[in-house]
Amino acid sequence: MIEGKSYYQIAASVHYEVDRPRRLHSYVDECPLCGCTGEYSAYMGAAHKDKNEKVHDPLGVEILLYGTIRGEKIIAFEGVNSLQQKYAMNLRVIKPFRDDMNTANLGLVIVNKVL
Repeated sequence: MIEGKSYYQIAASVHYEVDRPRRLHSYVDECPLCGCTGEYSAYMGAAHKDKNEKVHDPLGVEILLYGTIRGEKIIAFEGVNSLQQKYAMNLRVIKPFRDDMNTANLGLVIVNKVL
């Protein structure tokens, strides 16, 4: 219980892109969707591990929470925010708070009540 309220923790992981190049799914740094462009340009040419943790993980959190990639709506997934019509909730993107968290962003969803 937190502040006298019961809660459930649900862990979900989403990663936007494969973790290494594949024959039919190559990694392209210059890709405007999944590559090292815009705010992620510092990772151009970096090791795959760094790209996964610092580029693809944050993009995955964005998809999971908002159904967008770099602010653009995608058709494959609506995002957890689409549940705000049924539930009072807060969505947040937070930074890791322990050294063993190997990602750039974490998504936090707090569901307060059914509307």
